[in-house]
Amino acid sequence: MLTNLKRVSFFAIFCTFCLLVLGGHVHNTESSLACPDWPLCYGQFFPKMEGKIFWEHSHRLLASFVGFLTLLLVFAAYKRREVDKHAFGVSLLLIFMVVIQGVFGGITVLLKLSNLVSTAHLALSMIFFLMLIYMGHISTWTRNFIQAPKSDMAYRPIFKHYSSGLLLLIFLQIILGAFLRHSGVGAACGLGAEHSLLCFDAHKWEHTLWPNTAQAQMHVLHRYFAIIVALATMIVAHKLLRALKRWSMASHFVSEIKFYIYTILSTVLIQIFLGIWSVATSLGPLPTTLHLAVAASLLAGTWKIILLLKSYEKSTECKTDSWLSDYFELTKPKLGLLVLSTALCGMILARGHIGFLNGLLVLLFIYFVIAGGASLNCVLEKDVDGKMERTKNRPLPAGRLSMSQSLIFGIGLSLAGLVPLFLLTNWLTATLTFVAVVIYLFFYTPLKKKTEMAVFIGAIPGALPPLIGWTAVTGQFDPVSVSLFFVLFIWQLPHFFAISLHHVDDYKQATIYTYPTRYGESFTRALIMLFTVILVATSLTPKLLNYFSSVYFYTAATLGVGISLLALRGLLPFSPGKSDIRTWARRYFITSITYLPLLIITMAFFKL
Repeated sequence: MLTNLKRVSFFAIFCTFCLLVLGGHVHNTESSLACPDWPLCYGQFFPKMEGKIFWEHSHRLLASFVGFLTLLLVFAAYKRREVDKHAFGVSLLLIFMVVIQGVFGGITVLLKLSNLVSTAHLALSMIFFLMLIYMGHISTWTRNFIQAPKSDMAYRPIFKHYSSGLLLLIFLQIILGAFLRHSGVGAACGLGAEHSLLCFDAHKWEHTLWPNTAQAQMHVLHRYFAIIVALATMIVAHKLLRALKRWSMASHFVSEIKFYIYTILSTVLIQIFLGIWSVATSLGPLPTTLHLAVAASLLAGTWKIILLLKSYEKSTECKTDSWLSDYFELTKPKLGLLVLSTALCGMILARGHIGFLNGLLVLLFIYFVIAGGASLNCVLEKDVDGKMERTKNRPLPAGRLSMSQSLIFGIGLSLAGLVPLFLLTNWLTATLTFVAVVIYLFFYTPLKKKTEMAVFIGAIPGALPPLIGWTAVTGQFDPVSVSLFFVLFIWQLPHFFAISLHHVDDYKQATIYTYPTRYGESFTRALIMLFTVILVATSLTPKLLNYFSSVYFYTAATLGVGISLLALRGLLPFSPGKSDIRTWARRYFITSITYLPLLIITMAFFKL
């Protein structure tokens, strides 16, 4: 069965790569709307396959086949679930992503190639591709294959983290390129061989390093970012090749890592050539399609290096953290990603306009403030984190970073975000960001040790990001932005109640006041039900303000029914013991994490 999982995984990887390339060709040949309906094409499962219809419908058929292969993966992983539960969990995530991709594909057609939806469609495709590679990796990796020593003192995990940073840069470059193509900015610097190196500024009527128009600036940013990615690839590859000489790896394992290092080196050089060729040929279908294919290969090669290094770490007793990962962990990246996504949602939903580059800078500065605040929170809660099982290995309680290092880092990041926000954006946006950090650090954090009501205080800074994003565009509040605030505010309450129920022993150990530690589990489950109902009602109010379409209303209602039924299960009797209650609380926590992004995505796609 391992062999079956391996075979299906690798075939699915190949087909998904072909799907990515075919999708790029469909867009580059302007075949995306050759079939104006969805999921059928002119009301037929198999229309006459000719011209642009051939490319568009072939893309749909191949996507359906990839979905079928993903179902086979789930089946193969299910049969092995007693041996490898992790692989089965990954397969379920993959099938969920297939469903979301299908929805994105349909919305892309129905909204006539919305830039946002089309870019999100490609972004999720790339993530799905990486997850399939991960599935293929875990289905083949064994310690015997690596033949690793029990310990490798020369190994340094910093190289894995360098590679992870490179992966992020490549992914951002791909998404930026997709957004430019879908926005029609590919020709903003001129087309033809004479415009392939420098950007032609139509206002000045000359070639320049930085044009005046916003669209041309976006295009040039993509070119400059490509140079950064190329340099980063060369630096990481050079460092890895030097480090491999010192590590105690088996020769065949070293050879595999070297293969992927040379692969990413060659592909990044090919990418630069393809980018120049694409402009020189006026965005011809062949170079632009190859551009996407090689980008996917570069992303996959970097990802494979990371997976191999992670596998080596698991097979030895070497360290898995570095100074880079410690500082990154200090910023609580999951929290930062949630805050950033909700702030972006506020920017997208606001009625107004903000320049692409300005929008990126605002999001960057907001992230700096949130990351700095999270770092300072870790400083304030060092002793508390050391008492809880799930947080005792964080950099500060584990002793990998000192208080002074963390304090300087947190203050520096916060100032690096706040000062530019006050200087470059409106006073309301900067003030809201400042207030969010102050409440989080100086009210919520100390109150957790004094009252269970602190959760209501903590929900305020957690609900401010959509307002911050909104005011960055409009400079003012309105009823819709306030309704977004309350959706985020209410969502956090049952979400945190479920966390506190799942980790009740940890919170008791750290003497943190929560509703389960003060009033018991039954009362907390009733609170989860109550605030879930309030959440569902609150999520429907934006439609009453005539800001979203009926599709949003019905989607929000459907999501609300699903999470409400799960909350209702918490009111029913559980078998003796705590494991079932903990399992239910964890399930609700995971469901709430899924619920919020789906609600936000629906808002973004179906505003009027």
